[in-house]
Amino acid sequence: MKSIVYALFSAVLVAGLSVPAFATVLAAPGTEDYRPPKIETQTPVNYPYLLRARSIEGFARVVVVVDQQGRPADVVVYDASHPQFGMALARSVREWTFQPALVEGEAAQSRVILRSDFSLRGTVTNMTTTEFLMNMLDRFTNPDFYRLSRFDELDRLPERTKEVAPVFPEEARGMDLTGEVMVHFVIDPDGKVRVPGIRRAEDELLAAVALQAIQEWEFTPPTRKGRPVYAHGVQPFTFK
Repeated sequence: MKSIVYALFSAVLVAGLSVPAFATVLAAPGTEDYRPPKIETQTPVNYPYLLRARSIEGFARVVVVVDQQGRPADVVVYDASHPQFGMALARSVREWTFQPALVEGEAAQSRVILRSDFSLRGTVTNMTTTEFLMNMLDRFTNPDFYRLSRFDELDRLPERTKEVAPVFPEEARGMDLTGEVMVHFVIDPDGKVRVPGIRRAEDELLAAVALQAIQEWEFTPPTRKGRPVYAHGVQPFTFK
């Protein structure tokens, strides 16, 4: 009988997001058998009226899960110089369509990062599949700066209220698979898991079953200084 160990999540001190695809296969960007998703159609990102009226410029970044049909399955604001920029970008991206990521020629679910820079001369949006760091200067100098909260900044560590164990497909249950998978994800103010992705995995099948399981987990709603927040954390799974 294979055992699965998953300790309570780790606090994220430096937040990074990666985009391995999860379907029946998993591949890292940059390898020969992986082609990242591409933007196919997009609606304009509207400049928030009040910020434009005050001649305020800035940026926003969102994390997007693109499904196998090229639709944005989930969108979460990662950070923004002003919350209104984040909401504007997320609202627009939910209407976009993509060419799905391809792994060995087959469509696969993936996770990407979209950034919009809001300038009075125009708005420019770019997509990346690389890891990134938050804008540290804005974080410390801009009182309006918004970002996901880290677990170590919350009033208390979220507790799992619903837990689903990873389940192997029938054809894989006799295989001797061992290794560790590191999943990072966001908990929303309702305690739901959002935009989960693989940070590190020693086996693509282990990664797939861990990712499918954590999407069903639920937690006590995260709060910071008494206010509901979105929180970003990391969950290790050890299969042995």
